[in-house]
Amino acid sequence: MQTAESRELQTLKELGLTEYEAKVYLTALTCGSIPLKELAFKSGVPRTKVYSTVRSLANKGLLRLTEHPMKCVAVDADQVFEPTVRREEKRLRELKVNLARLKKLKQQGMKGLSLVEGHYYIFVPHEAVAKLSELLVDAQYSFHAVVDSHGVDMLKECGKQLTAISANEVDCKLVISDRDADSVQELFRIPFEVRAARVADGRSLFIFDRSTVLISNSSTGNTMMISTSDIAMLIDQSVFQPIWEGGIELERFTRLVNLGLSEEIGVLKGDQSIFPHLTGVLIRVLQEDKLRSLCVELFNQLAAVVPSRVFTMTPEAALPMWAELIDLSLAGRGKVRYDNVTKLITLESSSKNYLPESIWLLAFVGYLEVNRMPLRIINRIESDSGTIVQGKVTWNLLA
Repeated sequence: MQTAESRELQTLKELGLTEYEAKVYLTALTCGSIPLKELAFKSGVPRTKVYSTVRSLANKGLLRLTEHPMKCVAVDADQVFEPTVRREEKRLRELKVNLARLKKLKQQGMKGLSLVEGHYYIFVPHEAVAKLSELLVDAQYSFHAVVDSHGVDMLKECGKQLTAISANEVDCKLVISDRDADSVQELFRIPFEVRAARVADGRSLFIFDRSTVLISNSSTGNTMMISTSDIAMLIDQSVFQPIWEGGIELERFTRLVNLGLSEEIGVLKGDQSIFPHLTGVLIRVLQEDKLRSLCVELFNQLAAVVPSRVFTMTPEAALPMWAELIDLSLAGRGKVRYDNVTKLITLESSSKNYLPESIWLLAFVGYLEVNRMPLRIINRIESDSGTIVQGKVTWNLLA
């Protein structure tokens, strides 16, 4: 029979904590503010492991640390794990929908192609709005849509249904054309997420529970319904999600339009294309010592917010990974090679800057500085096609 403590430990591990993290957190939760030395004794975690475990819990937001002397205080678990609980609840709702779909398939008693053929329908305009309204009422966990002005008009006729599914915690996301932002103003009172993006005219797309899709032709008003989950999931992932990620919150979009930036929004939002210019300016303007200080600060900031092992791995394992990250960030503007034997890193760039324009290269320099293994430039060759820089990692034998 499980004890109360073992049940709590098991629960914390199911929420993603390691054995040591669960023991340390449970001890801190019951002891209030506690010094780390005492925490090691009471939790049963080896003292050599307590500091790294506490730091990991602090990064996850489960502990607050104080210094002089070093103490920690537990944060309420529900504050941290609420998103996890919501994801599990959503997964349960999706499971129920899938079970209901399986039951429906059994009742239909169809086999092979007859089942597939029975999942494609065409609706004329007045029937299309009625079917949209019906599917909104039946939606249980998600409704995603990409619409032009015709699609917005269809949604306006289903205002009550949209309000109802929003109140039922259905994940509602709508992408509208950046040319039709004004036409959706009256939908603001409906509490779901709306973004503006560059949407192709002539088609509107509605996806329900990632199992049914409506595709409406704006010219004819006719609408096709596809009730095949594999196709619906593919359209949601490959069509809707990229458009959604590239969109701008409608209120922010409206403010930018009012400022006269409607034509430039697509360019100005391109963070990935802007980063190299920022990096290039920093490399050209800052003196070497100031640039290295900036790199250290950048590395510390990224390590605090980006959940990646590359920030904490040993140099032997991490350096090849850093080289791959830098190469990826150059996006065709250069190449990176790292030799694990000689500790030489070669950076080929189309730029003529002192270093290639990569934000991950700056973070890499910070990583090396923090680990007392500074990068030393030993060779630099300029040509009409760009620059080749060769640097050597000053290996710290005492690390």
